[in-house]
Amino acid sequence: MVLLMVPLTSRTPKVHRFTLIEKGRNSVKKTLVVLIALISVATPALAAGGKFYVEMDTVGNCSVVDSKPGASAGMTILGNKDGYTSKEDATKALKGLPKGKCKGVVG
Repeated sequence: MVLLMVPLTSRTPKVHRFTLIEKGRNSVKKTLVVLIALISVATPALAAGGKFYVEMDTVGNCSVVDSKPGASAGMTILGNKDGYTSKEDATKALKGLPKGKCKGVVG
């Protein structure tokens, strides 16, 4: 970006250059370090968005899964139909099911 400034005492404009990105080898290294830092911070946040479900299969066995079971597969979602934010919460819900609800626990 070039900025022209005309002083009141002179007729020739003074040119000031402002660069947004430094040129040179060090600036590339700095940019790479910043990008790597941003990616490393963003990756766990993206991975944390997963849901866990308590499901019962067609035989009657229950388990905790990390993807929403399809209705066409014959799986039934037990507990929270929207899923649980952590595997520990889903496991706690599985253990809290009434006795006799599941024939067995898989996984």
